[in-house]
Amino acid sequence: MAEYSVKKEQLINWKILKQSEGQFLATNAYALLTSDYFSFSKTQCAVFKGTDRAVFLDKREFTGPIYTQIEEAVDFVLRNIRLGATIDGLVRKEKYELPPKAIRKMIINAHCHRNLLDESCIQVAVYDDRLEVTSPGGLYNGLTYRKS
Repeated sequence: MAEYSVKKEQLINWKILKQSEGQFLATNAYALLTSDYFSFSKTQCAVFKGTDRAVFLDKREFTGPIYTQIEEAVDFVLRNIRLGATIDGLVRKEKYELPPKAIRKMIINAHCHRNLLDESCIQVAVYDDRLEVTSPGGLYNGLTYRKS
């Protein structure tokens, strides 16, 4: 993962730090990004045999800073999905059955858009026929699903 320099002003704008009486104080966002302070801030990953949750083949729970949870969850999925290869001349090209960028985006979105008032955790489930990423909470601002 690349490292970036972040200035104090950016942390204030992002509401990661707040200024009070001349002091800078860490917010809950800071705790979520840098520690495992909140017990619900975790990512549970599992591989299931078949297409339901009846039989676990593997399961892991990742805690700590959110960026670490995301990396560990992506690595978990990549270890547990199929990887194929094709030979083009002298070059071997490997390709996962699901694009790694899409997997990463799903897990990042689950963390970014979760409802922090719900003390459930992010769940990543690998089945024989699909990948499911579940984030606590529902649709924003009372929206409902529309059946067609």
